[in-house]
Amino acid sequence: MRIISFNTFGLPNYVSWRRIADIATEVTNLDADVLCFQEIQQKAYIGQLKNHLPRHLHLSYGVEGHIPMGNLVTASMQKPVRTEFKLFPNRGKKLSIGFADWLSFKGYLLTEYDFSGQKVVVMNTHTNANYMAKWDPESPISRIQRDQVAFLAEAGRSQAPDAFVVICGDFNFPRGTRMYKEMIEKSGFFDPLAEDPRPTYQPISLLEKSWSIPLDFFFCRQPMKHPLKVEADIRTMVNQVSRFPYGHFLSDHFAIILNLEKE
Repeated sequence: MRIISFNTFGLPNYVSWRRIADIATEVTNLDADVLCFQEIQQKAYIGQLKNHLPRHLHLSYGVEGHIPMGNLVTASMQKPVRTEFKLFPNRGKKLSIGFADWLSFKGYLLTEYDFSGQKVVVMNTHTNANYMAKWDPESPISRIQRDQVAFLAEAGRSQAPDAFVVICGDFNFPRGTRMYKEMIEKSGFFDPLAEDPRPTYQPISLLEKSWSIPLDFFFCRQPMKHPLKVEADIRTMVNQVSRFPYGHFLSDHFAIILNLEKE
């Protein structure tokens, strides 16, 4: 089983209309069973995904007005046996720098699958952004992220012990921060890319190079019995067929890939 998590940089108001279609085409080529998308920032983009993901017929999402809840969509070749969306209790304040995060109804989108008799729970998420890249654990934004991490950790731990559970997405904090450490400590999950120094975020030209850091993660828990073989990788996503250099751009993030096999 292969799972891909990818922040699509899906800006609203049809700005990303063509690019969402190109993203769907490129991820199809990676032959994944489950695709976890973040930043699908308007409901109209779901049609683009449906039209350009011919093998992933099952799209899961929650809708609030004009947007998918949390800007999250999970596409899969197999129909999930369970789907649910949960809001973060702390999404920040409406009147703050994080207004866009509050407006997005951030939380996690859970889908559960039965793959050859093995229960697999996938929790697709995107925590609030840290726009200043200041990782002080007691800053207002870090406090929000820590509350969201605690909520995700508790939800992950509560899943059935016979399930392989993965919490994945754009966490908006790098390794080494208090938020990352608390995600590991409170969930008991492991990061299969923990020793990989490569970034998953590629800053656009107006941002400092220091922003080139890992922000996207898989946090995994093995089933109580019969653990799986787990491998993960990072993949640069570009439009392979565009004739124009500017047309190669697909997102300001890389895709992360999780491969699961029975031992």
